Amino acid sequence: MNTFSPSLSKRKNILKTISHSHSQWKGRIFLAGVLILLALGILSYTVVLLVNHRTSTFGIFIFLCAGVCLACVPFFIGLSVKNTAKFKCALPYSSYANASLLLGEDALEYVFWRVGPREPAAYSSKHAVYKDEDKFIYRINKENINSIDIKENICKIKGNGSVQMPEWAEEDSTVKKTSKEFSFIMAFEQGDVAKIIAEWRI
Repeated sequence: MNTFSPSLSKRKNILKTISHSHSQWKGRIFLAGVLILLALGILSYTVVLLVNHRTSTFGIFIFLCAGVCLACVPFFIGLSVKNTAKFKCALPYSSYANASLLLGEDALEYVFWRVGPREPAAYSSKHAVYKDEDKFIYRINKENINSIDIKENICKIKGNGSVQMPEWAEEDSTVKKTSKEFSFIMAFEQGDVAKIIAEWRI
C-alpha cells in the first residue's frame, strides 16, 4: 500500500493559485483593501487632528482610543472579507483539510477533514486539531474507476465511489454518500504522486 501524507505548504500554495484564478477574487480582495485603507485613514486623520489641535494628555488619550475603536471596525471587516475570499474562491478544496491518500491493492482512499471558513484548518494552520471520529473517507475500488485526470495539481476521478462520514455529517443533505465524480488537490509531502497514481491505475 502506498500512503501519501499531507503537506501544509503545498496545500497553501495550490489553494492560492486556485483562488487567484477565480472570477470573484479580484473584486473581493479590492473590497478588503479599501476597508483596510479606510482603517489606516481613520488612524492617520486622528493623529493629524491631535497634532493640529493641542489638548491635554487625557484628551489625547480619549482621541486615540476613539480613533483606534473606529479604525478597528473596517479593519476587521476587511480581514474577514479577505479570509472569506481565500476560502470561497478555492472551494471545495479549501474545505478539505489534513488530507492523505492511500493506494491499496484494489482501492483508492482519500482521507480528509471537512472544515468551514472560520476554522484554522481552512488556512493550513499548524495549530489545527483533527479528531479521528470527524474524518471523511472517499473510497473507490480500482475496478469502478472510469477515469483519472490530473491537471494543475488537481486529481479528478470519475466512477462509482462512496464517502464514509461521521454521524454528525450524515444529517447534512448537501453531503453525498455516493459520488460519481470526486476531485482533490495533490498537496502531499511525497513527490511523483501523479506518476505513482498512473502506474497504480494500470
